[in-house]
Amino acid sequence: MKLNDDWYQAIKWLVLIFLPALNTLIFVIGGELGYDLSTLNNILTAVSAFLGTVVGVSTLDYYRKEGQNGNSNGRG
Repeated sequence: MKLNDDWYQAIKWLVLIFLPALNTLIFVIGGELGYDLSTLNNILTAVSAFLGTVVGVSTLDYYRKEGQNGNSNGRG
């Protein structure tokens, strides 16, 4: 499945910026309020790592295909 660049950029922002920031916010505020959020923290970390890997593999695959076609335009 190919995503257009707008979707790709949105997913990349979600994985690289939003999810780690949300994870940190929840963990720190929850800890300050006395909640044990280690399970939620572990789940968010695992989801972020999984999605980051999928996006990274997709990016590598895209660049490999573009290189075979002779195009230098790609995702960044």
